[in-house]
Amino acid sequence: MGLRFSFLHFYSAYGLLSSKEMMDCLLLDIDMPETDGIEAARQLNRKGKLYKIIIITSKTERFKEGFEIGAFRFVTKPISDMELCKAVEDVHKCRIGMDRVQVYRDGISYNIMQKDILFIMANNSSTIVYADNNEFKSELSLIKWEALLDERLFYKCHKSYLLNQYENNNIFPASYTIKVNLKVVKSIKESLEKMSGVRKITSYVESNPYEV
Repeated sequence: MGLRFSFLHFYSAYGLLSSKEMMDCLLLDIDMPETDGIEAARQLNRKGKLYKIIIITSKTERFKEGFEIGAFRFVTKPISDMELCKAVEDVHKCRIGMDRVQVYRDGISYNIMQKDILFIMANNSSTIVYADNNEFKSELSLIKWEALLDERLFYKCHKSYLLNQYENNNIFPASYTIKVNLKVVKSIKESLEKMSGVRKITSYVESNPYEV
């Protein structure tokens, strides 16, 4: 799959429930000492810790309970490497754009989801981040942003721009103004037209910069 993981091991439901660690995915065995996996998941849900749960069990008769606690996938014992990898890969796919990044506006720090970023524009050695109809600032360079962001989500259409290309979201509103240098207008227009599905985006001059 080409994915990198960090693992946390819990040897009981108590260890899991008392942990303050945040996880993207939880591989949960139903058979655990004292509190079983299903009850542990119920308690996590009540605490608002809504992880993507992959249930691991040989007890297919408990699948219904697994659905009730919101299990994302089931992997049966004995565990098949292919089945487990496919389940984890599905978690990875559904988490596209869910990781948060730090940006600033008016001196206040915000943690926003990658999927909410419309585009990022280079601003000398720093960058300007457009998201949720707001303009944020970041000390990160565009190169560092490119390394940080989910490559499935963002497209570098020009050396000065990273655009959100997630096809399942209505990324571009009916009207949006982007001030760019005249030299990059053609590149930006072609990328926006391709990604937003519109046939044509009109560019016009207002003072010196072009607006797309």
